[in-house]
Amino acid sequence: ARALVKTVFCHMLNSARRGGYQRSEAFEGWPPSLSRKEGVALIERRHQRVANYFYSGQSLNLMNLDSEICELVLRCGLHDGVVILPVHDSFIVQAEHEEWLTAVMDEAYAEITGRYPVIT
Repeated sequence: ARALVKTVFCHMLNSARRGGYQRSEAFEGWPPSLSRKEGVALIERRHQRVANYFYSGQSLNLMNLDSEICELVLRCGLHDGVVILPVHDSFIVQAEHEEWLTAVMDEAYAEITGRYPVIT
């Protein structure tokens, strides 16, 4: 179920208008017991902090910010001599560098976006 919700969430971000994704493959495998409209409303309520990005067509800008943050984290690793393996949307470091990585990720996020991440 998580993968399906993530797919619909991404389509909501990529769409330039509400409902523009309704006929897409995003809903392949959607449970018949929950209407698409109800499911989308649940996603919107759960992710209110980023709801202003839904249906905005801003996904490319968001992906660019993500890549800038990733690049900065990798550059910090080079500077500090920490080997970092980027894997999709994550980083792998030796266990002894875990706290370093968390701090660097927070700082990179703040430098690129102008604010510190809120992690719940």
